[in-house]
Amino acid sequence: MSTSRLFVDPERCHEIMRPLDGYPSLAEDISSDPDRMSLVFRRFDKLAVRNLLYLQSELAELEATQVRTKSV
Repeated sequence: MSTSRLFVDPERCHEIMRPLDGYPSLAEDISSDPDRMSLVFRRFDKLAVRNLLYLQSELAELEATQVRTKSV
């Protein structure tokens, strides 16, 4: 899905159309804003920590399984 985004270039004082191709391109466009004015996302600190703990426990379990398999 290809869309276009209209924005004003403050240096040139005119509107520019740039194509965006999906999330990778959109993420690059949003993150390239030097003033970070387009970042309007909520922070999910508790959820992020919970996900990291869950992934860490999965890795620990896989590591333990691997160690048991090697010793057999």
